Amino acid sequence: MLLSLNKTQKNSRQKHQSVTAEANLLKQLSLGEQKAFWSLWLSHQEYLYCRCINWMGGNRKDAEEALSRATIKAWEKLPIHAEKITNPQAWLTRMTHNVCVDIHREN
Repeated sequence: MLLSLNKTQKNSRQKHQSVTAEANLLKQLSLGEQKAFWSLWLSHQEYLYCRCINWMGGNRKDAEEALSRATIKAWEKLPIHAEKITNPQAWLTRMTHNVCVDIHREN
């Protein structure tokens, strides 16, 4: 039981540190620090790619195209909205989903 409790506490601490780190990255982005974008983006890129594969019907080529477009769109929009974002993963996921929908509409 003690081991389980310690593991839960450790996971909670790591999640808090991650949220704090993301908040710091968003603050840096709002101040125009471009390096912060890549730190934030790369921490979510694998998850977003997996979502793109799903949303693009398993087509990896289309998923890569969607992720590339999402990267560019995030690069343009994230610094503008950084101060208002409270959940970066949710924001990036929604934005990436919208890119996938746009690609489906083009086809």
